[in-house]
Amino acid sequence: MVEDGRLVRFIPDGMSEAEVAGIERWPDGHGLLGAMVTERRTIRVAEIAADPRRSGFPTGHPPMHSFLGTPIRTQDEVYGHLYFTEKLAAPEFDFVDERLVELFASHAAIAIREQRQRQRLEASERNLAEAQRIAH
Repeated sequence: MVEDGRLVRFIPDGMSEAEVAGIERWPDGHGLLGAMVTERRTIRVAEIAADPRRSGFPTGHPPMHSFLGTPIRTQDEVYGHLYFTEKLAAPEFDFVDERLVELFASHAAIAIREQRQRQRLEASERNLAEAQRIAH
């Protein structure tokens, strides 16, 4: 999750508990992850170390080479980002991977937007019911 241009919540997956515990500090929105926030578009990189936007890995971070990241967004709002590294059975992500991840992210954004709209509607209904209760 991103707030004020910085990563505030990072959920790792695909690493063991020991790997997670061994990472000195979590990403904070610099390097490629920061580029995702500022550029607001999909980024696909064959070799992270060769990309000028990289910022390095903290102590204990597992080595990573390939990268694919995309925003979870509707036209006007970014809800978060999906990041993938180390494609299995291939040295890097390709165009098909990119399109599939973008499709998944767009569906996730729609679901998030709908859930937030539902929550706002339910809150409005509760407020209206409370106002009616007080008025009677």
